[in-house]
Amino acid sequence: MLKRVLIILLPLLLTPVVLVLVAEGFIDLGGGDKDTLVVFPWVIWSTLFLIIGLVRWRQTPDNFVLFSNAFRWSSLIMLTLWLGVYVYSTTVHTV
Repeated sequence: MLKRVLIILLPLLLTPVVLVLVAEGFIDLGGGDKDTLVVFPWVIWSTLFLIIGLVRWRQTPDNFVLFSNAFRWSSLIMLTLWLGVYVYSTTVHTV
């Protein structure tokens, strides 16, 4: 049971580490201070990972299957949201 808790909490627990690495410049994406904005999608994805992991907890017999289901569905939702924002931002015309 402890393995399952760690599996679904791991991305959320790594969020402060990712934020420190980006803020200190160890992960440099070329955006300067705007690089820290990369952490917001990470937080959204890891929260989705946690929610999906909790929903699939009793339905999944194996730890690897739990991880793969949570990873697959949370990534699919994030990709869909990103594509929606991208399509919306390209179709909005400013005057």
